[in-house]
Amino acid sequence: KRLLVVDDSPFVRMLLGPLLGQAGYEVEVASDPEAALVLHDAGAAFDLILADTSHAGPAARRMAVAFGRASAWHATPLLSLGASFLSGPPQEALLSEVAEVLSETGAATRAQDQEAA
Repeated sequence: KRLLVVDDSPFVRMLLGPLLGQAGYEVEVASDPEAALVLHDAGAAFDLILADTSHAGPAARRMAVAFGRASAWHATPLLSLGASFLSGPPQEALLSEVAEVLSETGAATRAQDQEAA
């Protein structure tokens, strides 16, 4: 499974990239919504996008505009990250949440495929 992590914090990017990679995921990181949009425009596809959506004001608007333009990703699940999400034992909580979202997405995709057949 391919994951995209979008976060302006170098610490978070350096933590999550290797952590998720060691858990068996293929991980791409972007430092901001515009960098993520460059990946989208290059044709990158992901099974899940993890993004820091805790910002307000201009940062939130930049995220909304960028992801609004990323039309090929509109069906891609988005898991919101924030500082409160990473408190406590982040590894277990994050990996559990990622696995849950991906399993739900996989089940929904299989159900859609069966309906189409």
